[in-house]
Amino acid sequence: MKRVAISRGMALPLYLAFSILLCLALLSVTQLGQHARRQFYLQSVADNAAMSAGVLMARQLNFAALLNRALIGNQVALAQWVGLHSWFNMMLSLLNNSSTVLSLVPVLTGPMLTLKRALKGIKLGTERGLSAVVMLHVAIIQAISALQTVLQHTLIAEIPFSLKDVVAAHDETLEWDAFHGGGIVPFPALWWRLTQVESTRDKEQSAFFKTLVLKSRDPFSKKRTYNWLDTYALKIRRAGGSDLVTRWNGEWNWHAIDTVSAHWRKYWAFGSMKERLPLAWGASAQYVRVKRWASIYGESEWINPWATWLGWKSMPRLKVKQPAFRFVRLQHTARLGADKIVVKITDPESEQQAVAKAEVFFSRPNSLFPRSDGERERENLFNALWQTRIAPLSLVEKTVLGIQAYEKST
Repeated sequence: MKRVAISRGMALPLYLAFSILLCLALLSVTQLGQHARRQFYLQSVADNAAMSAGVLMARQLNFAALLNRALIGNQVALAQWVGLHSWFNMMLSLLNNSSTVLSLVPVLTGPMLTLKRALKGIKLGTERGLSAVVMLHVAIIQAISALQTVLQHTLIAEIPFSLKDVVAAHDETLEWDAFHGGGIVPFPALWWRLTQVESTRDKEQSAFFKTLVLKSRDPFSKKRTYNWLDTYALKIRRAGGSDLVTRWNGEWNWHAIDTVSAHWRKYWAFGSMKERLPLAWGASAQYVRVKRWASIYGESEWINPWATWLGWKSMPRLKVKQPAFRFVRLQHTARLGADKIVVKITDPESEQQAVAKAEVFFSRPNSLFPRSDGERERENLFNALWQTRIAPLSLVEKTVLGIQAYEKST
């Protein structure tokens, strides 16, 4: 009986030991759950912070693209106004030349002289009005130019403060660090290098922007050439266009010529069709008169050379100077992760960490915004099509961040 009693008494210590192990297991599972929940929360904070920073980075590039487009738009508007002035002068020349011919008729001499005086007053008033409009566009261009530089520095400086606010909104006790792609260079050391403010004072930079502006001209500014009369023996040919001259000090000067000439064959029934009689001519220069042969003016130089020369000789000036201006351009050189941001969130209490990476990218969907040439558009700062996405960490970034965590722990 004693032996049976002793055997039964051993169950209590075994039960206690098993209970303790069960409690420790439950406690361990609970701690692991808390650790997992905290890690999930930290990862959410890191993702939100990285995405917020990426959105600000994309917004900066889109702002630069919109301002560049505004610069191009105002330049095209200048081409239109100068071209309109040239076209208006051509029409005045046509009326003036017609009145000169009609004044040879004695009955019409008085009315034609009155018409000439009226045309002179209309021309003077039109030039003053157009000068004011052109001056307004030049002022807008200079304002956008100054805003480009200010926005670049302001938006870059805003990103770290926004990161701080996003993290603090989740938990003020959390610590954060931001790096560029690669996890080595602190943000925004390389972000400054992704864009560059350029100026028309530089010859190559001015030529680059000039090419974009000239390709962006509307049909009226580019080439206003057609036939008023088209027969076998007689043609009345109208030609004209607006063009741009860049000066050595970065100033830009729009100019335009419009002409109308009669063309007929040398012997009426046969022979070459050439310009025989200039009927009207008009011209305009934004600031100074350009040199001869500065442009073909929508092929007017080839179609109506005589009338084009008369237009160039009489070219009036609006006398509105357009100083050098600045624009922003994307750097396509080695970026070293400048277009990516890696955000590391640290909980000082539990020493847990979470890392997230965001990157900016340019995308022009052909289904929505197809190009006329059907080609894929390279990233640039002339279309506001920059976006942000969360990206996985590369092997290099994981290695670098792991080394940093090991050195901090030791």
